[in-house]
Amino acid sequence: MSLLTEDREPFRLSPMQGMSDQDETDLFSFSGSVGPNGDNRREDVIKVQTLLARTGDFDPDGIFKVPTGWPSNDLYRGIKKFQKRHGKQPDGTLLPIPAGGVDQYGAGETLEALRGVLDEQLAGQKAPTPKQVDAHYE
Repeated sequence: MSLLTEDREPFRLSPMQGMSDQDETDLFSFSGSVGPNGDNRREDVIKVQTLLARTGDFDPDGIFKVPTGWPSNDLYRGIKKFQKRHGKQPDGTLLPIPAGGVDQYGAGETLEALRGVLDEQLAGQKAPTPKQVDAHYE
């Protein structure tokens, strides 16, 4: 499965084998927030860039059109665009889904919406690691 839409240079996602839901390479498992003033862990930013590229809400930079793992205003705008299209508060921040599911304050609702849109399409795929992304650019 390619990382981006089929009309671009593909960055292949690897099939998941024996991964738990909390595995770092699970596309829908985040350790922190992504957005302005977010934790912006590189692994999480790669996942958001990957997911939003698939929905068409983010266009990765560079000639290879693959994620970098580095947060940017373009990424935050992409999060807002997705949130707005899906009836969420467009704040540009993606929060992990709490252990009990989306909470009463909406924590995790953007990621839950992304899962709803992409889970079947990306079933069995895992996110590229920072090491894999860096190797792709070398």
